[in-house]
Amino acid sequence: MRLIGAAVLLLILILSTVGDASAQRWTGSADAAGFADGNHFYSLWFRCEGGKVSAMIGDGAGRHRAGSRQSVRISVGSYSTTLSGMVSWNDMNDEAEITPVLDAAQARPLFQALARGSRATITWPQASLQVSLAGSGEALAALERGCLGAR
Repeated sequence: MRLIGAAVLLLILILSTVGDASAQRWTGSADAAGFADGNHFYSLWFRCEGGKVSAMIGDGAGRHRAGSRQSVRISVGSYSTTLSGMVSWNDMNDEAEITPVLDAAQARPLFQALARGSRATITWPQASLQVSLAGSGEALAALERGCLGAR
């Protein structure tokens, strides 16, 4: 009986993980693009602010104090960039976010790298996080066209 119970529990765990993963994807528009779980963006997302792009990079562990200035590295394959921005608190996600603002010259190479890759690694001094990039090309292209205009 215990074996059947353990098998059922394992099956439920596997199915719930598959359901969660399928709900996580990149989505985008002329105003915003990022990794979403169906309800809202989290971990890594971008929004248009007057011809510039504001990045929101989640720090779920809350290691940084709101109002402080912090740096974060984003790596995709051989591409890597360090971004710096203010830390704010995101009540919806219940996490701190580092919010660098990028001009077109900074945003375009990052968007290209994200679109070509399969996973991005976000690195803070004490930790790192990997984000799937499946669907990021289309999502970021919509934001780039709408916010930064055609090249």
